[in-house]
Amino acid sequence: MLSPNDYIAVVAFDSEAQVFVRPTRASNKMRISNDIARLQSGGGTNIFPGLKEAFEILRQFGLAISATQLAGGISQGERKLLDVAIAFALRPRLLFLDEPTSGVSTREKAPIMDVITAVVRSNNITAVIIEHDMDVVFKYSDRIVAMHQGNILASGTPDEIRRNEAVTTNLLGATHA
Repeated sequence: MLSPNDYIAVVAFDSEAQVFVRPTRASNKMRISNDIARLQSGGGTNIFPGLKEAFEILRQFGLAISATQLAGGISQGERKLLDVAIAFALRPRLLFLDEPTSGVSTREKAPIMDVITAVVRSNNITAVIIEHDMDVVFKYSDRIVAMHQGNILASGTPDEIRRNEAVTTNLLGATHA
């Protein structure tokens, strides 16, 4: 059973407060469909009403086949998608993702980001991604804010950022220019 201490909440303000969650140790011992269904039922013990929606969310994230597995038994890439699916289950309008592909192989990054991007865009959710992998940043961003030592160097489209001298000098070098 989940308790409030099993999730870390981040609050973001738009026109109203939204709460986003990141699973912690509790998820390792729960079936991933139950993880999402508990959120749908407000954390209560009667998860049945939320299971249908949980399976639909898992399907959107390509995790339906893993729905009955324990969350601790899925791959790191699937775990990254589950993290986002759990946040998505709360129907946010704004979603913050901190390095959504960290800890996965280079080969897994594009499929993970393809799924996240498709779900976010099809549901009209604004996503703010904090990411250091510039290949991911340039491929999946519509707008980039480049920062260096706590200061904003530039803001713009991927092409504008690639051409920005301050960004190239301080962050990119010749690799992405």
